Amino acid sequence: MSQVVARSSMKPGTLGRPVSVTTNSYEITHLPQATFYHYDGNSARSATIYQTLIRSPSQLTSVASVIRPKAINPKRPDGRVIARVAVEVMEEVQKTNAAVFHRATPVFDGKKNLFSPGELRFRGGHDSTIYTIDMVKNRTDTSSDKGVYTVELRRVGIIEPRDLQNVLNGSPHSDKSLTAIQMLNLVLRQAAILNHKVHDRRSIYTKNHMRTLGHLEIWRGYFQSVRPSLGRMLVNIDTSAALMYPEGQLVNLVQTFLKEREIRSLQRLGLDPAAPNWRSLKAFLSGLRVCVGKSRSGTDRIRTIDKLIPNAGQHTFEKDNEPITVQKYYRLFKNYDLKFPGLPGICTKRGDVIPMELCYVPPHQIYRRVLRDADSSSQMLRFSTLKPNERRDQIREGYKVLNYRESPFVRNAGMQISGSLLDVNGRILQPPRLVYGGNREITVNDGKWDLRGLHFNNPATIKAWAIISFEPRKDIRDIQRFCFDLVKCMRALGMIVPMEQPPIFQAAGQADVANAMLDAGKRSMQAYTEFLKHNRQPAVQEPPSIIIVVLPDSAAEIRKLVKQWGDMTQDTPTQCVRSMKLPGNNQYHNNLAMKHVPINVKVGGVNAVVNSPALRSFMGDGGMIIGADVSHPGPGVIRPSVAGVVSTRGSSAAKYVARCSAQEPRVEVITELKKLIRTAIMDNNPPRRILFFRDGISEGEFDNVAAVEFRDIKDAAKEAWKLGKLTTPLPTVTYVAVGKRHHVRFFPHEGQADRSGNCLPGLVVDTGITSPVVFDYFLQAHSGLQGTSRPSHYIVIRDENTFTADLLQEISYALCHSYARATRSVSIPAPVYYADLVCSRADIHFQNWLNYSDDNSTESGTFNIEKWRKGFGMAKQKQQGNMYFM
Repeated sequence: MSQVVARSSMKPGTLGRPVSVTTNSYEITHLPQATFYHYDGNSARSATIYQTLIRSPSQLTSVASVIRPKAINPKRPDGRVIARVAVEVMEEVQKTNAAVFHRATPVFDGKKNLFSPGELRFRGGHDSTIYTIDMVKNRTDTSSDKGVYTVELRRVGIIEPRDLQNVLNGSPHSDKSLTAIQMLNLVLRQAAILNHKVHDRRSIYTKNHMRTLGHLEIWRGYFQSVRPSLGRMLVNIDTSAALMYPEGQLVNLVQTFLKEREIRSLQRLGLDPAAPNWRSLKAFLSGLRVCVGKSRSGTDRIRTIDKLIPNAGQHTFEKDNEPITVQKYYRLFKNYDLKFPGLPGICTKRGDVIPMELCYVPPHQIYRRVLRDADSSSQMLRFSTLKPNERRDQIREGYKVLNYRESPFVRNAGMQISGSLLDVNGRILQPPRLVYGGNREITVNDGKWDLRGLHFNNPATIKAWAIISFEPRKDIRDIQRFCFDLVKCMRALGMIVPMEQPPIFQAAGQADVANAMLDAGKRSMQAYTEFLKHNRQPAVQEPPSIIIVVLPDSAAEIRKLVKQWGDMTQDTPTQCVRSMKLPGNNQYHNNLAMKHVPINVKVGGVNAVVNSPALRSFMGDGGMIIGADVSHPGPGVIRPSVAGVVSTRGSSAAKYVARCSAQEPRVEVITELKKLIRTAIMDNNPPRRILFFRDGISEGEFDNVAAVEFRDIKDAAKEAWKLGKLTTPLPTVTYVAVGKRHHVRFFPHEGQADRSGNCLPGLVVDTGITSPVVFDYFLQAHSGLQGTSRPSHYIVIRDENTFTADLLQEISYALCHSYARATRSVSIPAPVYYADLVCSRADIHFQNWLNYSDDNSTESGTFNIEKWRKGFGMAKQKQQGNMYFM
């Protein structure tokens, strides 16, 4: 992005108490001093694999290659070769062409990049060459090209050492410098990936500390990535975790997944593809590689599961132009009688159907789908959660596992990496004060505060209301006690609740949710009218202020219907409470204490106002703060992405209006941002200044996401000004990306930790490990609860408001204290948090017939976004302004 805010244009901040912290990075003390020769390659029917080759100590050569199969797989007509196969082919190239590679220890990424510390001297002195590699050992069928690949290596350009140095000096990134950084990553990780069979793009995984998770295993991993900083290059190392398929018989894995002890149950499933477990099992196994026997040469025959076939033994296919069942085929041609012919079978990507009992799951396969059941997710979280001292020790262990000092690739590149974690300078910012009712200001201590003795800044009034329970097993007396205590809590915080005994009733066991909610609304209005008459007040009919809904512990579908009724149909606030949180549970009073917090906001109140000089100045000068996010479907799930945008209403930065839209899956740019921002501007006082916080984009997406969205914000303002016939100057815009998906962590020095062992809240770091090119900073705004706190990463992409670092950091920190669900600071600014909540509520916006919540959904052909948009609705106007998403 050509106009990104450069590091040199914004000086580091100075506010706060100076502090030194340890971060999980190691300095690369010696970088390669060489020239890279970069090569490109083109192929009409194959994937291009660029391979950068390092030349002698004085220069580094890079080469691009094309690897393609000689026999084209109909499933991959473009000739694309998967990374695992490409790595094996490239290793064979090196073995069979030792004269070319004997001085080199090349590193290869499995896609298109290979670096070598010696020039590859192709025959005839050419800059390119083509090899033919046969990957079939002891080939007997010479008429087939299966397993034969052609590998083309070509040199594509020059990358000099000064390109790396320019990055460290703050020069804008170029293609050459980015390629050089990529080379450093490959050199550093090559030895580790050769020594550890389980790895992905950034991490290697080991069985050390492995834990069984039902049908899966959790393996500990170590993440590594090169991070350029001003004046030095760093290696960021962190812990990670991966879910693994366990090695063993496929039937055993399926039994464990379905929690079935008897094979008979699987046979019943095999006869009924309409069974509820069929789709979940298909999704679980899709893409899994299984061994289905031995080839003639004795090697394992590995196949990839594409789909499942019911009653596999009776599946019919053509053999010598005659129909035959799978069961009969194995009996006649394999001399094997199937033991469980009624089991489902696997269908490979080649179309072969293989009985499940003959499949074996080989080791080292990562499970890449998202865990959906609460118990497994909880176990995964506990495994990944490490206290700061434990995480720091694991990172040091990871440094040893990665073993840079013994890596021939690192040594031959002339690189050296420090053996000590890096210390950097930071500052502890002063927390803002919070203003509650009666202009009473309170102080934040260790990132939290107490509501006792306080009134809300703007307490709401609840007139007509009711409590409805969809949990028939819950004693009505417990609900009455809950109601009494809830009213007591709300009144203690200044909320006005005239009718302290609302109608309370149980919905019928199989009740229609929408009708039951409508009945609750009517009862609340009738009860309030009677209350007014009883107290000799004018009997005006008021719409329900709120409906409290008691739900069973597992009631996602009921909750969805409740929210659709309140937010989309009736424009009525609702608050759901799980029955286990009601009286009778030890956590009842703690949970009750937080229920009034979102209730006050949902009915139009304000809990607290942050008193920050920087925030007050910005908002008082016609400021508008906007938070935006996009949520995407999980791996393998075909459904739309959802964008959420919230914008401030009023000058307190405490109330937000929410809007959302559906868009093509996994598109990071908010495609309807112009429309959403235009509406936000026109529904408010015309802003003079806009501060836009965008969640979820990384440095690699600045050019194609931030640039487009910044232009859309500017265009939206122009359209709003034109429609409103405004003559005042257009608003100036500051665009800040806020990231949580990074691996930077900070560890306090002795005597400087909070109670959880983490750094104190308010830690800001804007030197030492930050980008040498753009202005960015890390802010750890919250106190630790469990595990190691993750700071948020702020990247200032455009700044027409000419903020100083201190002002922007103070505003960011202040907004972390305005999250209306909590009485403690949170890790990201409240508007960013709210935008994420709006996205997470997407399931209520889609009509039920679209089955948005189905994680196993698939859709063949071109994705039909218009179908989804047709079934997508917005919350009612009042709900949008009353923060319905809380």
